[in-house]
Amino acid sequence: MRIDCTIDCMCCSEMSELLFECYCVPRVAYGIDALFSYCYNADPPSDYDALILSCGYQATHVLPILGGELHAAVCQRINVGGAAVDGFMQRVLQLKYPQHLSSLSLNRAEVRVTVDWI
Repeated sequence: MRIDCTIDCMCCSEMSELLFECYCVPRVAYGIDALFSYCYNADPPSDYDALILSCGYQATHVLPILGGELHAAVCQRINVGGAAVDGFMQRVLQLKYPQHLSSLSLNRAEVRVTVDWI
């Protein structure tokens, strides 16, 4: 799968310069990590239909793959990510344990989410 688009980002050019000149990297590919993972893990990556949910800390992206190609026009960004889940968990814990209201910080809620998923 190849998506031709230009990335007008000073960060990308500076990153490329660092990689090529300082670390002698032969080539670099910039792209969406969820699509790289799909292409690597699809068996075989051909004409499959798929719906990729890319969950990040700030947002979740929905990427539809139809006939083996990304349909970028209908991709969606949902503004719910890991940060919102952590904040929700903190509020739930504060409501459940009001006597510990001051000690239930966002860091403790993040630890609780991590422990629950293991």
